[in-house]
Amino acid sequence: MFPRPAGYACIDFFTINMIQPILLKTLWKTHLMPVNISVIAQVLTVGEVEIVGDWLDFMGIPVEELVLYIGPDPELRIALERFSREREVTLKVVGVAPKEVLFTEESRILRELFAAAASQYALLFKLDSFPYREGNENWLAETINELKTSGALYFTACALPYRVDTQGTKPFLHTKRISNNCLIIRPSDWRSILTPMWTNEVKYGRYASEGLFEDYCAAEGAFGLRRINTPEWRIFHTNVWGQRGQKVRADFKAGRNIDKFMRGFQEDIPLYPWQRYYGFPRPPLSRRARIALGRWRRNLLAVFSR
Repeated sequence: MFPRPAGYACIDFFTINMIQPILLKTLWKTHLMPVNISVIAQVLTVGEVEIVGDWLDFMGIPVEELVLYIGPDPELRIALERFSREREVTLKVVGVAPKEVLFTEESRILRELFAAAASQYALLFKLDSFPYREGNENWLAETINELKTSGALYFTACALPYRVDTQGTKPFLHTKRISNNCLIIRPSDWRSILTPMWTNEVKYGRYASEGLFEDYCAAEGAFGLRRINTPEWRIFHTNVWGQRGQKVRADFKAGRNIDKFMRGFQEDIPLYPWQRYYGFPRPPLSRRARIALGRWRRNLLAVFSR
């Protein structure tokens, strides 16, 4: 046997097995462990490429691939190819369709997107949902680690908590509700759970993937993780697009008038969209009066038709 150098420490196989879980946990917490993740989205316009950039910055780690359905504008494809080169991320355009198809055939498009995602995890988001963080650099690695250790099936955000959500390891809640506005999940789990359920797609229409997934959680006792919005880490669903969306995006990043959208529970959100969604335009008083009158008439008719 060759002589060991001075200071040599012998680490046997048993010791390696003992320290490996501790080492892996430390790597996750210190953000040194890579997260193998794809980004899934539907990008309609050149202006929305900036929002994709917001999401990549928010994630804070290298992304394996952008798995996209895109609008038909040739300039959009050029912008995305330039963006992917600058960000050093693989661009995978699964399909091209106009806006109305992206909305009316969303379930089919989501099936194609998740079928094309090759990474261990995928982050799905909508382009009318805006992210922001100050610090919190390790949030994504911490989220993936919590998914691995808690038994949760997915991570979702972009909504107030529900009263039935329960406390998990801080800052996470356990929830059986899900939102495509921000969803992290293994593509293989998304496919295996929803594939046998698509026969009931008509039950939820455009929101079939969310509704059917919640049905699965209720039936099987599965759950996901939710993180509550704070001024330092937040995701807002605005339901605002185009030029108006860019103005709302700037206000959101600046933290203007965000407080009331981070209080309470999802069950208590107001009825009207300008009350529910951050930055949604408030109609003139005359139109609001007509809307209220129409609602009163419908409620009155419902009472007398019983």
